[in-house]
Amino acid sequence: MIKPRESVIDRVVSQFGQCLTSDAANRIAALRVDPDMQGRIDYLAELNAEGDITSDDKAELEAYVSAAAFLSVLQAEARRIVRDRADT
Repeated sequence: MIKPRESVIDRVVSQFGQCLTSDAANRIAALRVDPDMQGRIDYLAELNAEGDITSDDKAELEAYVSAAAFLSVLQAEARRIVRDRADT
């Protein structure tokens, strides 16, 4: 049964986490954006802050933000897996 406060993302990520080996969980937890991508994100964020962003650039920035949010959820699950497996 679905818990009322449990989100769809939480449910999907939990099922995803059950498929991870400890090595894969560690690698996901350690993922970082490469410097070129981070530079692009910073550039787009600056354009947005200045109000000079085009609609295409705004869509790109929003895609980065969505991807980062999803990755952070995956990483939180990966860290939980690593922690839980270390305790057993």
